[in-house]
Amino acid sequence: MKLTWMTCRRGHWTRLNEVDLSLAHFDRLEGVYVIWHSDESGPYVRVGQGRIRDKLRFYQADPDVQTFKEKTLFVTWTSVPERFRDGVEAFLVRELKPRLGSASGRKIDPIPVNLPWPGQQNSRRGAGLRQTPPGSASG
Repeated sequence: MKLTWMTCRRGHWTRLNEVDLSLAHFDRLEGVYVIWHSDESGPYVRVGQGRIRDKLRFYQADPDVQTFKEKTLFVTWTSVPERFRDGVEAFLVRELKPRLGSASGRKIDPIPVNLPWPGQQNSRRGAGLRQTPPGSASG
C-alpha cells in the first residue's frame, strides 16, 4: 500500500510539540502516525493510529513521549482507511521497532507500506532498512 506521509508546508518534518492542531487539515483526519526524535541512538518513539488530532494532542502532553523532547520530537501522519489501520500499524511497529511500542499492542497481520523517509524500502523488498530518520528543521 502506498501512503502519502505529511510534512509541514516547507517540506520539512513537523516538530511534534509545534504542530498546530487547530488547523482544518486535522478535522475528521484519521490514520496512522510515527513519532521519532533526532538522536541516532534509537530514534523511533511511538507508532499508532486513530484520530490524528486527538492522538498528537495526547502525545504533546504524554510524559513518556516527552522524555525525548530534549532530542527534538518529530511526527508524520497519513490518512489510512479504518479497515487497513491495524495491519499498517503492525507493519510499522515491526519495521521501526519504536521504543514505546504502539498504542494498540495487538497481534495483527502486517500490511506492507512505504516508510515515511524517501529512499527507504521495507526489509521484505530486499533493501536494507535505514534505522535513522533524518533530524530536520521544523516547518
